[in-house]
Amino acid sequence: MSWLGLTVASLLLGCGEGDKGLSQAICRYHVTDFSLPDLAGRPHRVREYLDRGPVLLFFFTSWCPFCRSEIPQLKEIERERDALGVRLVAIGAGLNDTVETVRRYAVQHRLPYVVLYDDESAVSARFGVKAVPAAFLVRQDGCMTALGSRVTASSLKPFL
Repeated sequence: MSWLGLTVASLLLGCGEGDKGLSQAICRYHVTDFSLPDLAGRPHRVREYLDRGPVLLFFFTSWCPFCRSEIPQLKEIERERDALGVRLVAIGAGLNDTVETVRRYAVQHRLPYVVLYDDESAVSARFGVKAVPAAFLVRQDGCMTALGSRVTASSLKPFL
């Protein structure tokens, strides 16, 4: 493949899609480490999870009906996390939410996965989250792929 062909292919494929050798060579979006508190106030670094494998970051709010409709698929991903080889980390985006409303939401919906809270929406802004839900897959090398708002276990497999 020519240099131009490789460049065009990398732009079309993006990070984490298609041939893994190609996507590792050219990564358009790279995630640096960040820390957010869980709902009990304990800090969590994204690197803790990336050290174990790819991480699915799911940004949500407690008041979003579309976020709520994703819960069954997210629970399925959590149940299959070992088989998929991915860790799920949900992030309350802080958009017109408080840590208390996110805590009630997590309890009410019995969320079995890690839930962090982005109080000032700084991490959400770094990811360009302007609307929720928003999902991103981050490989161990920090290369990130935006997945949109609808994520299922089967839709993740091509990216892993």
